[in-house]
Amino acid sequence: MADVRDVSADTLFDAAGSEIKGQADIEAARLAGVGTATACLELHGTGQGGSVVFTIQLTVNPNTYPFLVLGGFIGGDICNTPATLWKVTSGSFGPTLLIQAKRGPPVNTPNAPLVVGTSCALTMTAVGFFQAPDSYAGTYGFNGSSSDFSHTTLFKGWQPCA
Repeated sequence: MADVRDVSADTLFDAAGSEIKGQADIEAARLAGVGTATACLELHGTGQGGSVVFTIQLTVNPNTYPFLVLGGFIGGDICNTPATLWKVTSGSFGPTLLIQAKRGPPVNTPNAPLVVGTSCALTMTAVGFFQAPDSYAGTYGFNGSSSDFSHTTLFKGWQPCA
């Protein structure tokens, strides 16, 4: 992708409009919300086997902007491993998109260890920039990379993913 920007350079604001500076303020903002909101996104991208579609459900702090991601999960064509649980660990979305996730054990065996050495990655990072109508264009990658594949991620709304 030709246009590469540093998404970590975004300025964050709390519900009172005050700028959030530093990791301590970010962590305080994560905990200070009077509630959470659920957002549904759908990543359409290229992958090793062709086209992929990931469903991304986020839990966010609605009292910050860009919205701080508190958690969530990813499903769909990710790693083509049925029942693998992908947990969203952090991120933000507003003028830019940043989603970081870790692969967990299969949902039907929650205490099972991860199988290392398989073709399925352990982490995923997606970054993007807002574009109208209600989508993000960017790149995503696995195991520490955020630029392996291109994507367009659609904002599907403020509700759980169906």
